[in-house]
Amino acid sequence: MQENGFDLLQKIDRPLSLLEKQNLLAQLQEHINNLLQHNFPLLVQLLYRADVSEKKLRGLLQQHASTDAALLIAQMLLQRQEEKIKTRQSSSPGNRPGNDEAW
Repeated sequence: MQENGFDLLQKIDRPLSLLEKQNLLAQLQEHINNLLQHNFPLLVQLLYRADVSEKKLRGLLQQHASTDAALLIAQMLLQRQEEKIKTRQSSSPGNRPGNDEAW
C-alpha cells in the first residue's frame, strides 16, 4: 500500500540526511502530482494539516511558473515539516534556559 502525503510527513521526527530528503521529496512529489490530477480537495486538506502558508505557496508557484508544481509543493511541505521539528527541538524542556520554572 502506498502511503499518503500526511503519513510520509508524520514519519519525520528528526533532521533528515540528504539522501533521505531526496527520497522523501520524490515520494511526496509523486503523491502530490496524483492529488493535483485526481483529488485536489485532498491536496488542499494536506496543505492545511501541514500548516503550509497559502500566501507563500501562491507566491512560490507564481515566481516559478515553469517549474513542476508538484515539486514546489513537495519542497514546501518538507520545509514546513523541518521547521516544525526545529521548533519542537528548541522548545523541549532540556533546551530551555531556567528549567526551574518549567511545568
